[in-house]
Amino acid sequence: MKKYLKTARLVAFDLLTCVACIALATLIYYDLNPYYAGQLLVDAISYKYYIALFGFTILFGVIFGTYRTIYVNITFRDILRQSSVVFFASVFTYVLHLFVDIGVFSGSITCLFAILFMVVSLLVRSFSRLMTVMSSSRNGGGEVRRVIIIGAGNAGSMLTNMLINRRDMGIYPVGLLDSDKNKHGMTISGVKVYGDLSKIEKIATLRRATEIIIAIPSATPAQMKEIYDSCKVTGLSVSTFGSLMEFREFMEGSHKNLKKVTIEDLLFRDSVKPDMTRVSEYLKGKRILVTGGAGSIGSEVCRQVLEYGCEYLVVMDINENGLFFLQNELAEKYGTQRFCTRVGSIRDKDRLCELFEKYKFDMVLHAAAHKHVPLMEENPFEAVKNNVFGTKNVIECCVEYKVKKFVLISTDKAVNPTNIMGATKRVAELLVQHYNGHGGCEMSAVRFGNVLGSNGSVIPIFRRQIEAGGPVTVTHRDIKRYFMTIPEAVSLVLNAGEAASGGEIFVLDMGEPVNIYDLACSMIELAGLKVDRDIKIEITGLRPGEKMFEELKLQDESHTRTNHDKIFIMHTKSDVEALPEKLGKMSELLSGNSTEKRLREAVFETISMDFEECAKNGADVNSFSSLK
Repeated sequence: MKKYLKTARLVAFDLLTCVACIALATLIYYDLNPYYAGQLLVDAISYKYYIALFGFTILFGVIFGTYRTIYVNITFRDILRQSSVVFFASVFTYVLHLFVDIGVFSGSITCLFAILFMVVSLLVRSFSRLMTVMSSSRNGGGEVRRVIIIGAGNAGSMLTNMLINRRDMGIYPVGLLDSDKNKHGMTISGVKVYGDLSKIEKIATLRRATEIIIAIPSATPAQMKEIYDSCKVTGLSVSTFGSLMEFREFMEGSHKNLKKVTIEDLLFRDSVKPDMTRVSEYLKGKRILVTGGAGSIGSEVCRQVLEYGCEYLVVMDINENGLFFLQNELAEKYGTQRFCTRVGSIRDKDRLCELFEKYKFDMVLHAAAHKHVPLMEENPFEAVKNNVFGTKNVIECCVEYKVKKFVLISTDKAVNPTNIMGATKRVAELLVQHYNGHGGCEMSAVRFGNVLGSNGSVIPIFRRQIEAGGPVTVTHRDIKRYFMTIPEAVSLVLNAGEAASGGEIFVLDMGEPVNIYDLACSMIELAGLKVDRDIKIEITGLRPGEKMFEELKLQDESHTRTNHDKIFIMHTKSDVEALPEKLGKMSELLSGNSTEKRLREAVFETISMDFEECAKNGADVNSFSSLK
């Protein structure tokens, strides 16, 4: 009913507007002489002209949909529609006047009417928009945030228009910057494009800006870092805007939640995005086990295998709380018919056999491991039990129960390790190569660098330290690490599972390693603070087993590219014939009263490295191998 009443009101407005505009057009035509104008307007046959003009106006209004439009935010398309209505109504009325006697109104009066009706009808339709702008021009007495917008493309234009028309948000654009010289000096909703980023400091001072918004959704991480570095000289807060979701949030008034530039936006190279089409085809109909499924990587693996259509997923982890939260998340998104969670340890072979017997897995993705270097240095027996013999249990179940594929999640710390965690992961890689092909199971491994945002990684630690007021602790001024995102890590795992024919070690080209001290400085600056003034960086010294640089390949390893130019396969000449004997020695040390030193020596002997030499020179390792 409200819809029909609104349409009726618009029709009534148009009829009244027609009457007023015809009268005014006639008056103007007769040089504002009311006598002659009045005579024409009340001529006995003129009513036919009025009816024709009214009728055509309403008819074309219906045809062009001007009575079905919501005019809270009038657009250029709305103006074009109304112009079309006025044009066709006037032309059809005048053409009818040439063939039928409907009065003595001239073409000039009709043209004057068209102009006047166009202006007045648009004013009527823009009334609610004008009221919105006028009422929103008051910010309720709050402080206005004066922003410079970087980017005058679609996202920047959309953001500028919205902020100009929603003054109640308290954010007012005072200038735009864009690298496109053709836009310099132009305006968007009255806001000037002053130039490129070289003028950021000058314009920020001139326009008294209080913050900066980057509105370039297509910017790569490298470009984003370049833009941010240019903005840093102003000392202003920097945020980003660009997605449709962010625009919706803005329209709903959630402007206070503008996404701050994060270290992930700046730190990272362009993401590696493998084609997942073949992965999706491969996973369909597969029954999959993910060990360590409650961890950062394992949980994302679970999400993606369900997303790509596996038939059934079993998530196994000893972390009961993590499994509980993951179970709730997956059930909400995918239902409970395609997965289950099972509490258990990979050290418990009976529990593993129970699961393998029941679910008949086609693929096992092995993410369960102890991964923290300093913690494992203090608990080497646990590292060996879990990372070596836990992995051996899973692999032997894959062989016994005829699993088609097994993928081990390894680490770059397994390359020339100087710590027990890296050494145990290298042993796990050797297990994969030794057992590959047994029972028809194709086994492979993937090596990761540091994973951004994973549990216990450096970035969340730095964030907590900054929030606590510091200090931020860095072990060495020159220490460097490789980084990759969780989606990249998981796509590498799934690609390895699909593409592996057995025995391969897959590695992602992660670009250049990142200096951790520089990373800490950037994170402090992103928090709007100054290094040493607000937050101090404390150099604590290398921890036991820690290297200055991680490596991606062993000295005797060669590598080839896969069908993706950023994913490589390592080829190693490791001797795995003596592996069972060496594992037997390690097992005896675990079950006896061995010392930690003897156990470490046995682990490093298994990977053909000298423990004493590694212990002596570990902190001095200062070269790294790349995939160039």
